[in-house]
Amino acid sequence: MLVERRNKPKLGPVFGFLILSFLGFAVFILLQRMALPSYEASAIGSLISLSDSAREYANAHREYGYPANWNELTSRRSQVVDSTLASGKKNKYAFKYVPHSLEGGHRVDAYYIQADPFPPNKYLNHFFIDQTGIIRYATNSPATSGSEPR
Repeated sequence: MLVERRNKPKLGPVFGFLILSFLGFAVFILLQRMALPSYEASAIGSLISLSDSAREYANAHREYGYPANWNELTSRRSQVVDSTLASGKKNKYAFKYVPHSLEGGHRVDAYYIQADPFPPNKYLNHFFIDQTGIIRYATNSPATSGSEPR
């Protein structure tokens, strides 16, 4: 009795390639997720630096209060804001400074700064700080004064 052998296609290399591709993709995603806390830590540190710069400015310009705009906040006179942060974007975050007057006058007596993922990213938190120095965060939308403290 003769056993007839058929030539079966060799799928080993194809499956091996698919498995290696999947593992490579999984490792890439894992490394991306591991890097997220460092981006958030950088954003929080940057918020603190910007807030320190605002207080430094207000102490030096008591008649005007806090800086009236981003350029005054990040001026070369500030010792706490580096040139990358002064551009408004750093380590996957975009920063926005909003000065305002609580009493309606010309003196800027309040501000807030927001740090939002840039480009938008569902895995990174949004952060907020104001003249109180309390850092707040939100997960799916920009953080505000009503967001949870960090």
